[in-house]
Amino acid sequence: MQRITDQRVRQLPHPNREMICPTCMELTDHRVVEEVQQKTIFGILICSGARQAVFVCTQCSELHSVSWHEYIAGYGPVAPSEDDLKPPRVSRLVIVGALILIAILAATFFVPVLLILSR
Repeated sequence: MQRITDQRVRQLPHPNREMICPTCMELTDHRVVEEVQQKTIFGILICSGARQAVFVCTQCSELHSVSWHEYIAGYGPVAPSEDDLKPPRVSRLVIVGALILIAILAATFFVPVLLILSR
């Protein structure tokens, strides 16, 4: 059964960086991955949350993460991805409209029932 709401992590690759690994203390290439936490309803993206940059050492495979603001401050702005340039999907509006419709229908059904039962 699919959950109504879910949280997922999206991983976006970035160009490799050469830096000293804090674990193996070697100057090696590090694979850089941007992780974004996202909230979904029925698998459709509603909003994005925290972002962080994860460095993966190519020699020892150790993970090191920094906040997205630290990554931008240290390496400069990153070109926006295709997902950042897309306009909001219509499906979000459909879900919000469906939730409002469900709330209206529930209110119109339960209010008369409560009035009848309160007599």
